Order: sequence, then C-alpha cells, then structure tokens
Amino acid sequence: GGLDTHFSDWKRQQAQRLLAGYDLLGDIIKHLKKRPVIENGIATGESWLDRTLVVAYSEFGRTPALNSSGGRDHYPYGNLVCAGGPIAGNTLIGGSDDISMTPYPVNPITGDAVGHDDPGGVKIRPEDIHATLLHLMGHSYDHLEQTSPTIIRAMGKNA
Repeated sequence: GGLDTHFSDWKRQQAQRLLAGYDLLGDIIKHLKKRPVIENGIATGESWLDRTLVVAYSEFGRTPALNSSGGRDHYPYGNLVCAGGPIAGNTLIGGSDDISMTPYPVNPITGDAVGHDDPGGVKIRPEDIHATLLHLMGHSYDHLEQTSPTIIRAMGKNA
C-alpha cells in the first residue's frame, strides 16, 4: 500500500507507512555516509554522501484535520527532506500555524519563519526548491527564470 489514505485506514496505517519510508531514507543516507570515495586507488576523505544529493519530496501533503471518512485529504502544503552534497545538515526551514498548519513565509537567508506581513518573507514554491537545489549543485536554473525563483540560501552549507 501507498500513502493515499483518504479513509479510516489513515489512523491504522499512515504512521507505519511513513516510518517504513523514513527508515529506508535513513538507511540510504547511512550507507552513502559510510562509503568512502576512492579515486585512483586513494581515499579522498569524502564519503559518497558528500557527492550525492538525496531528496524526498511530494507535491502535496495531507490535511491537518480528519475528513468525514476518518482519513486525510490532499493539502497544498508538504514537506521536503534533503541530505548530502551541498545541503546544510540538521536544519529546519520554516514553520507553520499550530492549528491550520498553514506555512509561514520564510526568510530565505536564515530559514526562519516570519510573519505573514514581513516583506522579507517568501512562501516557498516547488520552483524555488528546484532552483535552489540546482544552484547548490553548481548548475544553471535559467530554464526557471520565467517563474522568478527565490534561492533558499538557508538550505546550503555555505549559506
């Protein structure tokens, strides 16, 4: 089964399904981290995690409240997990309202959630994530120019 839990199966199955996914993600990260990079027979001092960008992302999340069938419906806000390569580890970016789970705008330099009326805050969009990941890996994001992406500098090691 997947994560599409619109009905009462949410209460019974969602947590174990998420845990299985996060355990697998953790295993992948641990595996990459313990594998040294060897070039021309010499260890570089890097792990494969240093040279790999791991991304777990969905285009939507789940509603904070249960629906009438005891499940959760699609919600326009989701989460992103990144590790490795140029990503700043152990970093939480943004935040949300405790009741509606509506995300707060984010200061793209610090990653801190800011007030809805703060002119320095941005609502992070998928194209911002796309451009930021390309930027952090040293690639062009010119093909996203028409969307005016914001680079979320707080995601990078050298923010």
